[in-house]
Amino acid sequence: MTKKFWLTIIGVLAAIAVLLTALPFLGFYSLSFLASGNEILEERSTKKEVRELLEEKYNLHFKVEVDVRTFVGTDISAYPLNKSSYTFEVNKYEDTYTDYFFDALYENKYKPEIKKRLSDYPELNGKVDVHAFFNHKALRNEKFDFKDGFPELTDLPVSPSFKLSGRLTEDEVDREKILLKMQSMIQFLNDEDIPHKDLRANFTLETEKMYFYYTYTIPKDAFEGLTSIEALKTHEKLIKAAKP
Repeated sequence: MTKKFWLTIIGVLAAIAVLLTALPFLGFYSLSFLASGNEILEERSTKKEVRELLEEKYNLHFKVEVDVRTFVGTDISAYPLNKSSYTFEVNKYEDTYTDYFFDALYENKYKPEIKKRLSDYPELNGKVDVHAFFNHKALRNEKFDFKDGFPELTDLPVSPSFKLSGRLTEDEVDREKILLKMQSMIQFLNDEDIPHKDLRANFTLETEKMYFYYTYTIPKDAFEGLTSIEALKTHEKLIKAAKP
């Protein structure tokens, strides 16, 4: 066998070795290329699907952003055209979308108005945080007409749950103060004619060794009966947690 023959054999073996070494990298980049292509296609189809869903639901034009990451998940956000501060999330579970547009509406349009109106209620103004919660699952199949603008606070087409949250500064829970705050919030909702479903509250009491979380849920039809500490306690739940 000639020297040329052995050089050819060595060259073939070297080429095979290089190929075998490169196969994992080639597979990885091929998979990454395919995944990237699938992500682009999924982003386009999801963006179109969500935009059509939102525009049909609210009678508004929306800008939709979709970020598909293979093996990680999909992030979807949207906002009405020319109102990027109203950005909200859209979640997808199986084949069902849930949007959080009313959360963006509340934060940008209604919350500042509520905060301004609370200035006339000394038991609430600056002493508690007021939040609103919407039943997004119940709103999935609802339709609204916002073509001519967003409704005023008193004309909200859905009734949110309102929640008070604050910290208690006493060494022991003072339910009289909690009751007064709850009654003031009920009066506020009624006086200001704000649609509402129920009233919730979460007050935190901190001691040297423990946290005490006093939570309440008052259905709307129980508002009139909230006249005493005993009535308040029927809606009370207490959660205790030791400090680390």
